[in-house]
Amino acid sequence: MPQVAFISDATRIAGSEVWLLETLPHLQSLGLEPSLHLHYSPDLDEFAARFTERQVAIKRYQTWEELLEQTTPANLRVVQAGNPQTYAVLLARLPGPKLVLSHDQMRFFYPLGLEALYRLVFILTKVRAWQKADGVLTVSSWAAEFLRSLGVRQPSGLFNGVDPQRFRPASAEELPQLRRKLGWAGFTVLYPARLSPEKNHWALLRTARLTPNYRYILVGEGELGGILKRLAPPNVEFWGRRSDMPELYRAADAMLQPTLAENQSLATLEAMASSLPIVTSRIPAQLELVHHGQTGFTVEPSARHLAAAVRQLAQDSRLRLQLGQAARHHVEQNHTLAGASLRLAQALKSYL
Repeated sequence: MPQVAFISDATRIAGSEVWLLETLPHLQSLGLEPSLHLHYSPDLDEFAARFTERQVAIKRYQTWEELLEQTTPANLRVVQAGNPQTYAVLLARLPGPKLVLSHDQMRFFYPLGLEALYRLVFILTKVRAWQKADGVLTVSSWAAEFLRSLGVRQPSGLFNGVDPQRFRPASAEELPQLRRKLGWAGFTVLYPARLSPEKNHWALLRTARLTPNYRYILVGEGELGGILKRLAPPNVEFWGRRSDMPELYRAADAMLQPTLAENQSLATLEAMASSLPIVTSRIPAQLELVHHGQTGFTVEPSARHLAAAVRQLAQDSRLRLQLGQAARHHVEQNHTLAGASLRLAQALKSYL
């Protein structure tokens, strides 16, 4: 069975690391033997143990030399990195075939020329290094097209998937029990995301001020946590990092996601699988998932537009049900974990 070495430079657990944990175990039944090569950090010990539990080989490294030696037996090497220097070093030294697997957000729809500045930095720090890879895999069609426009050779657009059994709607009996357990009453809006600039929590705070009778639950941590908490109106609550996201999705009435940058959002897919109607930004990543008026609302990420969409959902329970059911159907047809794993396996085998 061909051996595929996945290389990560992660120092913390984020969406792309969760993607590895959920996806790699499926490759074994699809004719590939995956291994994960993870930087040695005590903060990642528990995360590494979860791969062992799922029978995925896990190896830890401290130096590039250790990593290069560990991956020597592999038939294919796949680098998923956050630090641009990792790509520069490894793609120059790893033997082929070698691939990049990118969950990068790639385009940041910032104002005042900042989008163009970020694009330039992205080209200089990552795209140039990626030219030494035999191919680049990413997790959405729009991102593959964007990379092609930047001159990246052979970008392939896969897609993310979620487990529709884990992320599912609440039953009629379960819903009131969940909401009592969480202490939720009234129309409750969820936003799970890092507290960082591109997630545009500023727009959510302004939206909350325009809709003071609705409750907003923010899940996540990040560098903006302190200032956001100081500026938040009383109807915004910060719940930090949570391990019970499936329950939160099932208990909420809607999700508000005014993000300015995504590749293909796992949070969006998890909410959709849970039959949660979504109000989100009209950016390429979200337009690929959320179809306006069918599976949710895509609007300009300003407080006025966001608040209008949230009010429409709050005032029409039948519409919420209709959008939520259509959203789950879309995930079941296009974004299951099993389907995403199969497409990844097919892409990897094409390089062997």
